[in-house]
Amino acid sequence: MTEVADSYLEDINNDVCPICKTDKYLNSNMKFLINPECYHKICDSCVDRIFSSGPTKCPYQGCEKILRKNKFKSQIFEDISIEKEIDIRNSIVKIFNKTEKDFKTLEEFNAYLEKIEEIIYNILNGVQVKETNEYIANYKQENSKSIHQNNINIQRQHDIFLKIENKKKLINDEKQKLSKQLIRELQNDKKIANQQITNNLLNSSLDTNLIVENARKNLLKQSSARRKKYIEQTKLLQEKFMSQEDLEMMNYSNPGLPGFRKHRLMQQQATMMSPFSPFNGDRSVNLPFEVEEEYFDPYTSNVIKDAQYLAGGIRVEQIYKKSLFEAFFGLDCIIKEEKSA
Repeated sequence: MTEVADSYLEDINNDVCPICKTDKYLNSNMKFLINPECYHKICDSCVDRIFSSGPTKCPYQGCEKILRKNKFKSQIFEDISIEKEIDIRNSIVKIFNKTEKDFKTLEEFNAYLEKIEEIIYNILNGVQVKETNEYIANYKQENSKSIHQNNINIQRQHDIFLKIENKKKLINDEKQKLSKQLIRELQNDKKIANQQITNNLLNSSLDTNLIVENARKNLLKQSSARRKKYIEQTKLLQEKFMSQEDLEMMNYSNPGLPGFRKHRLMQQQATMMSPFSPFNGDRSVNLPFEVEEEYFDPYTSNVIKDAQYLAGGIRVEQIYKKSLFEAFFGLDCIIKEEKSA
C-alpha cells in the first residue's frame, strides 16, 4: 500500500508546477518546459512571466543557473536523465563529427568513437568536467574548419535522404493507385467473363465444359496482359520520379545506404587482401549431410512448443542445420595436405 501511495503522490507532483503550484488537472492546456542548462521543470506560464524581460536566474531554490526563454523546450522523455544524455550527445556529435572515411584505419576510427563516448560519460556523470570541457574547447578551436565542413556534408546527406524518401513515397502512392486500378479491372473482367459464360450457355450449342474452359483461358490471357502492363507501369514510375542523379546520390552520397557501403567494402577488399586459408571458413559448396524434418532431441522439441522462441524468429530447421554443420565441419580437411598445398 505504501508503494502505491508513494507512486500516486509522485504522479500528482508531476502534474503540479513547482513554481506557481498550478495543477494540470485544473488547467488542461498547461505545458511543462525544461531548459538544458539545469533541466528543472517549469510550466509555460511561469516561463513567459519570469523570462520575458530577458535572461534570469532559475527560480528553483539553490539553482544559480542563468536561463534564457528561447532555450526552453518540451520534455520528450519521461526520464530526465535520458533527456539530458540525448541533449549532451547531440551537442557533442556536432563537434566530433568525423566519419570513417576521415581515418586511415578502422582502429583509429574506433578509438575516435570511444573518445566521444568517454567525453559524453564524463559530462553526464560530472567526472573531470573541467578537463573535459577544456579538451572540447581546444578540439573545437583546432578543427573549426573541418567541423563546419563536416556539418555541411551531414546536412547535405540528410537533405538528399529526405528528397529521396519523398520521391519514394510518391512512387509508393502511385503504385498503390495502380494496384487498386488493377484489382478493379480484374474484378470487372471476371464479371464480364461470368456474364459471357451465362450468355453462351443460353444461346450456344457448344458443350458446357468447352464454353467454361474457353472463358477461363480468355480470362487468364486478359489478367496476364493486365499484370504485365502493371509491371511495366511500375517500372516507368521510377524513371518518372527518380533521375539518374538521384540514384547516384542514393547509392554513394549517403554512407548509411547499401550502395555506399558496398562501394566502401569493395575498396577495403582491394586494399586489404590477405592470403587464403581454409581454416578461415568452409569451402564446401555441397554440404555433406541432409537435414531431416524431425530428430529426437528433447531440447529442440521444447523450443518448438515455446511461443517465445518462435516469436523471436527461431526455427527448428535452423538449429538442426547448424548442429549438423558443426558436426561435419572440417572432417574432409587434411591439415598436412592443406599446408603443403
